[in-house]
Amino acid sequence: MKGNDVSALQRTLKRLGYLPTNQPVTGYFGTATRTAVRDFQRAEGIVSSGTAETSGYGMVGKRTAVALARR
Repeated sequence: MKGNDVSALQRTLKRLGYLPTNQPVTGYFGTATRTAVRDFQRAEGIVSSGTAETSGYGMVGKRTAVALARR
């Protein structure tokens, strides 16, 4: 996955401290972004295990999107 939505996600994750400030905003949803999303999901009590397919862990679904929008 890539594009402007991913770039916006990466900027938000950087602002919140889940992506390092020296991590470039690439617009590509790779390992670093997935790890940051997982860290955010755990911290917010959204989900803390499984996979994107089984539990949504590491992907931005409705609950994660709402939590990110609040921050």
